[in-house]
Amino acid sequence: MFETLLSTEPPWLYLHAQLPEPSIENLGNEEYALPQEYGGAHGPKASLIGTLMHVVDVERCKDGRLELLAQGIGRAAVLRETQSVPYARADVQWLPDAETLLSCEARRIDWNRSQFLGEAALDLLGLSARKRLQMALALAEERSWRAYEHETTYPIQLAISSGMYPAFCPFDTSAAELAVRGAPLALSAALEAAAALDGMQEGVPSSSHAELGGGAAFTMSHARSAAVRRAFEACEAMLEVSDDAMQAEAESERALQDLELQVWLELDGFLRRFAANRATLIGGTGAPAPKQLLGLLPPPPESGWPDDFILDTVAADLRKAATRRRSQTTLSYQNDPAPFIPAHRHYPLRRRAQRLSYSIWIVLKEPGLDLQPLLDTESTTDRLRMVLLRLRELLAREESGSL
Repeated sequence: MFETLLSTEPPWLYLHAQLPEPSIENLGNEEYALPQEYGGAHGPKASLIGTLMHVVDVERCKDGRLELLAQGIGRAAVLRETQSVPYARADVQWLPDAETLLSCEARRIDWNRSQFLGEAALDLLGLSARKRLQMALALAEERSWRAYEHETTYPIQLAISSGMYPAFCPFDTSAAELAVRGAPLALSAALEAAAALDGMQEGVPSSSHAELGGGAAFTMSHARSAAVRRAFEACEAMLEVSDDAMQAEAESERALQDLELQVWLELDGFLRRFAANRATLIGGTGAPAPKQLLGLLPPPPESGWPDDFILDTVAADLRKAATRRRSQTTLSYQNDPAPFIPAHRHYPLRRRAQRLSYSIWIVLKEPGLDLQPLLDTESTTDRLRMVLLRLRELLAREESGSL
């Protein structure tokens, strides 16, 4: 499979979907069969949502094996299978979170008003075309931030002797300013392209639509994928709380901010209890507080962090250590394969919370824990609620001595 993938032009993308071990025995098994057509039936145990992966580095070993370094880009849904053996292939569609779709709808309306178009232009789009436009805007934003969120330029040594690889994609600080400036420009360019399209009516896919959306998947009706339909339904539920998309977006961001802060407060409490019970120090080897995770620590709330909140102190110490290391050598990644890189000050809260909703599970997971529900969840808000439930479960077990 990977030999075939690597024989094509990059970027090398594939979908990582759950299949019980030993997976080779389940290839072609009707229980796990993928749909043969858009919206078609599938096996009762089939996983239709997985993680879109990007192969960023490859090395061929002397014995002929391949070593690959792949980074997770985001959720994606299977639309239809195109091959079942000797390995599965399918048409897939990248899935933005509902909060991203809501933000894109707000940007669409705001841009429409700024052009004094009133009811004469994009607001007259058919429902299907409007949703394709939301997906296109979401993709434009995703591409604008990808270089910053998925560092690929640091020295990567894939030899088996090189040891463990970083658990997270580190931020690329050199790409931060470009992403901050480029994301709004990308959305404006996509909106201007949409306004210039001919035939942007409901149910009329065209080559222009494919160019706008970045691929043929975006010319398809959103209803052909249940996962895409659920994401739009979650977005529409957020819009229903307000008559104004900008107000709905602001309320969504406030809810995300409150959840994000609550997650950090309860994570801090859990780690302090975990460390105290084992007579260890948070930040040392005794407590699972990865440096890359602490790079997502948000600014303190208006009232400040509680007096017993310790993770901000740990993050401050890591920032000082990283500054000293950079001043001593230009090969910091070789000396520290998992460096502490705090999020850029203008990194959007929505994207920071989304990244946290996935990466925090490296602290919360246990062997055998099924993480598929995370991928099946359409919104960052709901995913952070799942985090809080998990943190409370672990804290209760830690206090009872059963963890």
